[in-house]
Amino acid sequence: MIRLIKTASVLTAFVLATGFAVMGQTPTTEPPEPMADRWRSREDQPRTIREQLIKQRIERERKEHLAMIRRGSDALELSEKLERSLNENNQFSQEDIKDLEELEKLVSRIRKDLGGGSDKEAEQRVEEEIGQKPDVKHAFQFLKQSTVTLVEELQKSTRFTISAAAIQTSNAIITVARFLRLRK
Repeated sequence: MIRLIKTASVLTAFVLATGFAVMGQTPTTEPPEPMADRWRSREDQPRTIREQLIKQRIERERKEHLAMIRRGSDALELSEKLERSLNENNQFSQEDIKDLEELEKLVSRIRKDLGGGSDKEAEQRVEEEIGQKPDVKHAFQFLKQSTVTLVEELQKSTRFTISAAAIQTSNAIITVARFLRLRK
């Protein structure tokens, strides 16, 4: 029994001494020098999977917005190319028809990215405006002006906004491109 008490008291003294030794150490907030850079980079890393997913979503939305702006620039280049071709040849060729189809696809994708859809009333207004001046040159000028307006609206917008003006303009461009493509 005495031996058990001695063992228990020695064990208790050892545990208390170890506890006091640990409590006596001062905590360091700075890691040792070789690990300092690694420590700081971990502070910049997300702490949870949710934060990582949010960062990925934000990056994906940013890239999608930049891609939409690039598609707008490509549409503007196509409309300028089409206008130059018409000015040089006074008519449009099979290549121009393919460019009109490509322009229509680009602008349809932009409209979809903006959350818009077809607008029958806007299509009728555009058809009436073009119908008043049915020559192809006027339609191409309208197409280029509308594309410039669309690109300006896209550049003004952010990935957090939906531009109703850009959707309406894209509807007008699609209508004119279809009108010109199907007119032949």
